Amino acid sequence: MPNVPILAAAHTAPHPMSTAGVILWLAIIAFACAGAYWVSIRRHPYRACSKCGESGKHRGTIFPGSFRACTRCGGTGRRLRPFAKHPGTSTSGGARPLEPRPDRIARRQARQDQARTRDH
Repeated sequence: MPNVPILAAAHTAPHPMSTAGVILWLAIIAFACAGAYWVSIRRHPYRACSKCGESGKHRGTIFPGSFRACTRCGGTGRRLRPFAKHPGTSTSGGARPLEPRPDRIARRQARQDQARTRDH
């Protein structure tokens, strides 16, 4: 009996992936990374300001004890990450009004009226 491996006929040389297959896999990986970044900027839209070192202060060069608000971050010590939107803005790009909602205003007014009537 000859010494022939049983699976020798089933073994074939590996075929290199076609260009279309490589592009498809790269596209899948790119979309996965973009999706992960989108989730990340929705959950954590800010990063530390690199100019002031997250302190929010720009120190004077002549008098190091003096400082002003950082011009890059406005004194907050944080900046928005690329492609992140300010929290509290709508998805259409327009900012929501900053005043409280009417139902909250009515509840607050009712509580204030009750407190005034109890005090008198």
